[in-house]
Amino acid sequence: MRHAKVGFMLSRALNNQTKNIWIGGTDLLVENEWNWVKPLKPIEYTRWAPGEPNHQWRGQSEDCLSINADTHFRWNDQACENEIKI
Repeated sequence: MRHAKVGFMLSRALNNQTKNIWIGGTDLLVENEWNWVKPLKPIEYTRWAPGEPNHQWRGQSEDCLSINADTHFRWNDQACENEIKI
């Protein structure tokens, strides 16, 4: 099931239906301490895009972890309100 979800997310991003997809990570509890939401565990592996995480964009706080099609699916911190959850 997990691989099917990943395949679906990547296919949507590749088809330009969305550029950023939330992958279940956040640093809402403590800034720059990234955790998976379910189960609540620290993120040990990272694949940040260059210059990320930068914690804000245009004055908006970025606390959710997404993959970004424009950066070859490297990680980006993005405002949680902007995330597309699959």
